[in-house]
Amino acid sequence: MKRPVCLYGTVCLLALLPAFLEGQENRQWAIRYAADLFDKPFLTRNPARVSTGNGSAAFAVTGEYFLPDKWSLQAGYFRTEISYGDARRHMEGVRAGGRKYFLGEQFLVQPYLSAAGELNWGQGAEYREYSASTDRGDHTFLQRSVNPRLSFVPAAGAEIYLFSCIAFCVEYSLGMGIASRTRVEASLPGERPYALRDNGIYHSLSLGVKLTFPFTFTSDDGMTLFYLLTEALFPLLDHTYPHYY
Repeated sequence: MKRPVCLYGTVCLLALLPAFLEGQENRQWAIRYAADLFDKPFLTRNPARVSTGNGSAAFAVTGEYFLPDKWSLQAGYFRTEISYGDARRHMEGVRAGGRKYFLGEQFLVQPYLSAAGELNWGQGAEYREYSASTDRGDHTFLQRSVNPRLSFVPAAGAEIYLFSCIAFCVEYSLGMGIASRTRVEASLPGERPYALRDNGIYHSLSLGVKLTFPFTFTSDDGMTLFYLLTEALFPLLDHTYPHYY
């Protein structure tokens, strides 16, 4: 039963593709929300090969204004959290820059390159130090971080337009802070002491969603949504009801 549904949905999408692409040629501005899957520092010292973890609470809200020749301007708010395993540093502020697309608006996938500057109005320095004695031994921890006031962030990514005015986004970026550094030293009970260092350079991977304006949800978008729902629901129904041969 699944194969006829897939064929029907594919035929519908191909039939509606010309009208769908025509509706994408009127983009003027957009708003985008993205959350980071990870923000990892490029360590200059990590002899114990300590893991910096994969967690991140970073996100950005960005507005974009489209220019001729596949260029655009972008500006917005960002919050970044960089993990060092037992330590973290935080930045937040405003981001502004430009973006270059390489394909016409008629293509559903839009790869791009971008470059932005970030102004951090959060903490300029973060310092944590504590020590404690436990049954397992002494526990000491020291973190010294100098967050940059200004960072340069080149990035590469792609937007996938499943609907005429809604895109899903994936982006890889490299943050390079000016006059930034972090030093972490720790001695944990039952574990070897370790030291981490970096010079304020980190990379990140983010996922997001983007709304373009003027916003319209067309009948073609409705058919696309119907196709996605049938693809998701029919396998469930196929397993729910028994088959008789």
